[in-house]
Amino acid sequence: MSFCSKCGTAVKEGASFCPSCGTGMEAQGGAQQLYTPPVAKAEYSSPAEDAEVNKVWGILAYIIFLIPMFVAPKNSKFARYHTNQGISLVIVWASLSIALSIVSGIASAVTGHSDVYLYGIGWGVVAIFGIIRIALTVSILALTITGISNAYKGEMKQLPIIGKINLLKV
Repeated sequence: MSFCSKCGTAVKEGASFCPSCGTGMEAQGGAQQLYTPPVAKAEYSSPAEDAEVNKVWGILAYIIFLIPMFVAPKNSKFARYHTNQGISLVIVWASLSIALSIVSGIASAVTGHSDVYLYGIGWGVVAIFGIIRIALTVSILALTITGISNAYKGEMKQLPIIGKINLLKV
């Protein structure tokens, strides 16, 4: 039995076309070639090839960093680099968010007395921490968009402020 060299489907002797992909058998020399599945490369020939092949992993690293961390090719410096940037971004965001919540809660508890003057200060503190939380969210969103844009362009640029954090071996 012969196999299609394009998709690997078994082809009956004398068939003109592959029943699965429709490739002409004459172009394949009568389907005598055996299908060879693609093999993962040990090394990429250039950083540009690495970026082109693993661009999706780079983009996903800023959206759902766990998937590229465990599934992306370990030999891809591009995917590992952007996964590191995505993990750093999530850790910084979570740390600052938790710290801001703790400080905001303490400030609200300290200034939230029934005394009229202190009560007004309490609302001011809550408003200030609300503005800081909005600024943090907008900053993290801007860094996420910057990272996705860099990955889409195939660039390995550091994110501003947090880009030098290395959590993964790249």
